[in-house]
Parts: sequence; structure tokens; C-alpha cells
Amino acid sequence: MYPTKEEILKTPFKLSLDTLNLTANWKKDYLKDIRQKTDSEKLTEITILIYLLAGQISVTVRLGTKYSYDLVDRVLFLDKAHPSVISALHELGHHLYGDSELEACRFSVWLFKTIFPEFYGKLSWVGHLLVKK
Repeated sequence: MYPTKEEILKTPFKLSLDTLNLTANWKKDYLKDIRQKTDSEKLTEITILIYLLAGQISVTVRLGTKYSYDLVDRVLFLDKAHPSVISALHELGHHLYGDSELEACRFSVWLFKTIFPEFYGKLSWVGHLLVKK
């Protein structure tokens, strides 16, 4: 069962200073002129963010047709047709925190909300998902 918006936002997720700094620096370095980048370029940059945040916890990133995470093989799949930072962060949350939907949602939403408030404000809640308005 998926968590509710209220469960996800109930208390701030404790993000490390390293996670916040790495993500903020990535945003500064890689999100310049984002609207002019191809999907391939966006996916490359999202992959860089995943590897930065995964740190010492080995992960493989592959392109697929949907966002998902294989807990056994430690493979994070990105939807090659829909580059999405928040979706990638959600799957990274599974890599870092296991199969708990609540923890993956809390990690991704709170990190996204903290570092990307301008983009977070442009999203709407549909169940446990944040989608473009």
C-alpha cells in the first residue's frame, strides 16, 4: 500500500548535510539551461546525481521504459522517455532505504522540496505521486 501525502509530509525527513550539499551543487552545475537540453542529456545528468548521492553504496543505472529499482541486483531504471529528477530520487530512496514505499517517498519528496522549491511548487499531489499541474 502506498503512503498518503500526509504520511509523507508529516515530519521532515532527516537529510544529511552531505546529501543536501551534493544535491545543491549538482543543481547549480547541471541544471543550467535545462529546457534546452535533450532527454538524453537530462538522463545523463540525472545519472550523475544518482551516483553522487549513492556514494559508497554501489548501484547500477540503466535506461528502461519506467522508473523502478531492482533490490536484488541493485539496478535503478530510468524511464528513457520521461527524464524526472523526483522519480529518480524516489528509486534512489529504495536503493538507500530498502523496499519501504514510505521511506523512499519521504526521502525523495523532502530532498526535492528542499533543493528544488521552485519545481516542487509546480507539482500537484495525486495519491502519493507528485505530477505536473
